[in-house]
Amino acid sequence: MFLLLCWLPYIVIDLPGSLPYDGYRQLNMAMGIQKMSNHHPYLMSLFLGKIFALGRNVNDNFGIFLIVIFNSLFSASIYAYVVKCLKLWGATPKIYLSTLLFYGLIPMWGGFVQAVIKDTLYFPLFCLYFIAYINLFQKLKTKQKITCFFLIQYIIFSVLLMISRNNGFYIVFPATFLLLLVNRKNSLSLMITLLCIFSINIGYNKVLLPKNNVEAGGIQEMLSVPFQQTARFVKYYGDELSDADRSAIDHILDYSKLTEKYNPDKSDPVKDTIRSNITKNEWKAYAKVYLEMLKKHPGVFIQATINNIYGYFYPPYKCKVLLSYNYYIESKPQVATGDLNIYYYNTNSIWREYLIAYSNFWQLSPGFAMLQSPGFYTWILIILIVILVKVRMYKELIVMSVPILHLAICVLSPVNGLLRYAMPLMAIIPLMLCWTLKLLFDGGKISVKREDRLH
Repeated sequence: MFLLLCWLPYIVIDLPGSLPYDGYRQLNMAMGIQKMSNHHPYLMSLFLGKIFALGRNVNDNFGIFLIVIFNSLFSASIYAYVVKCLKLWGATPKIYLSTLLFYGLIPMWGGFVQAVIKDTLYFPLFCLYFIAYINLFQKLKTKQKITCFFLIQYIIFSVLLMISRNNGFYIVFPATFLLLLVNRKNSLSLMITLLCIFSINIGYNKVLLPKNNVEAGGIQEMLSVPFQQTARFVKYYGDELSDADRSAIDHILDYSKLTEKYNPDKSDPVKDTIRSNITKNEWKAYAKVYLEMLKKHPGVFIQATINNIYGYFYPPYKCKVLLSYNYYIESKPQVATGDLNIYYYNTNSIWREYLIAYSNFWQLSPGFAMLQSPGFYTWILIILIVILVKVRMYKELIVMSVPILHLAICVLSPVNGLLRYAMPLMAIIPLMLCWTLKLLFDGGKISVKREDRLH
């Protein structure tokens, strides 16, 4: 209830809810206005579309409002469950009340619950998965019996994470694999769990998507780093490339646009120049040129990478290429086609200006700004890892694989230091801190009680 009260101003001021570009596109795909693509997770788009369609029986705005209500109730319940876990782990009232304030007062959380976008549900799902991961780790470490129900629950949370964002699999699968190092006696159970996760992922991508004529996400989504390196090389040393080299690059990316499109903080403009129907031979030719460029000017590649990732490590950095908050309804014709009639009820509300000012205060004021800085949370993660190494709790480092893998995905992402990409790590910081403190003070003895599980 406390969290809902804290978020109520965001919901009321922005009635029926905000609709950024990605969320608009998801609704368009779900309603058949645009061709369905797994660039935004197919099942998540369908889920949001079903809620929207239910409310659309009244009008389009009510459909948006129903999604916002679901966002709010689901997020509040999971963040409250996080607080419950902290209490069960022995956290003092100051710690778990501070956690409530963390989720309630910092505007990034309220700003997202009132927005229709896949990330809003991914943040609490990430918390759910991390709690399940810690519980499974503790059972393995203390050699407790792992029931079939417990593993099924873990698989369900894993799958929910995978279908809410496409990169969820690249967290769930390797993190689960690392649990094999904890207790070999449960290797068979873990191998079966891994097989289930892998099979579901294959079935989703190779069976479900083709059967429903859903386009797969483009390969360019995984190539932000090499594409940025290529574009930076072309911009500063393009005159050193032969015609054959330029041709090899041009078969992959539009060479003529790379210099113009290159933005050190954002790779999307470069990725968007990718050609279609690229052959294996063309990829091989590009790879050869890529390696030659790397040999000639390795510094350029390092600079391109650092420029695109340092915001995730440098706390004072503020991402400027994309908005941190979603207090708007997208108007670009690529998604705002006119098929949906969605608008703010208070179009000129002075209260929205106050809300934006409040959010900017948190983002720009010394001290407060750190609480919304991706780099700040990265350093908390690094410090916790160093502490575990210092006290020789090497097995416990496996638990940190979940936030580490998420950070790796941020590093490979198209935007430097984007708040939205880093928020899953921010969401689990209270769990990471409390779990580490519990290890230090109790000698690593955290029991997984019956009430720790989500029923």
